[in-house]
Amino acid sequence: MAGTQACCCVCCLLQCPAIDYTRHTLDGAACLLNSNKYFPSRVSIKESSVGKLGSVCRRIYRIFSHAYFHHRQIFDKYENETFLCHRFTRFVMKYNLMSKDNLIVPIMEDETNPNEAEGENDA
Repeated sequence: MAGTQACCCVCCLLQCPAIDYTRHTLDGAACLLNSNKYFPSRVSIKESSVGKLGSVCRRIYRIFSHAYFHHRQIFDKYENETFLCHRFTRFVMKYNLMSKDNLIVPIMEDETNPNEAEGENDA
């Protein structure tokens, strides 16, 4: 990045290494989700802020897809332990935060999270 810590997605996609894009994306998502302007309540979401969730989810999902397609062994090892991508994918599908066409990381439907088998919530 040239000269500033501020970053937009286009600049990151074109110029930043993947690790920097990941860090910027997660930092930006945390800042947005903790913003009192867009999310003043932890119980309800303003209608004007709902659209921001889809954008954040798409950006975070890019991290999963990069890991899957470029670091498959590490992705599989971590996913088998945490089911993080699986749970995130179910979350965005449940709340219709992303188009199904954009969900490109294969998630086996018959895989179950061990915690779900014990009756815990799925998102």
